[in-house]
Amino acid sequence: KNVIAGIVLGTVNFFSLYFVIKALQFPGAKSSITFAIINIGVILMVALCGIIFFKERFSKINYAGFFLAVVSIVLLAI
Repeated sequence: KNVIAGIVLGTVNFFSLYFVIKALQFPGAKSSITFAIINIGVILMVALCGIIFFKERFSKINYAGFFLAVVSIVLLAI
């Protein structure tokens, strides 16, 4: 069970790194924008996984923190 989960997680990590490198090699892409999009995607996926798999309930302070995290990443990319 653990070996299968490790293989699945390793495969996902490999392809995520592969696609990050491919995105950075894209001729018109700026690295600051690429990394900002990746970071926002990570925050969104973690929040969605918490809601779907762990049945988390977000309070108003959680939503505010989530919003501020996304805004701060966008501001850093500008």
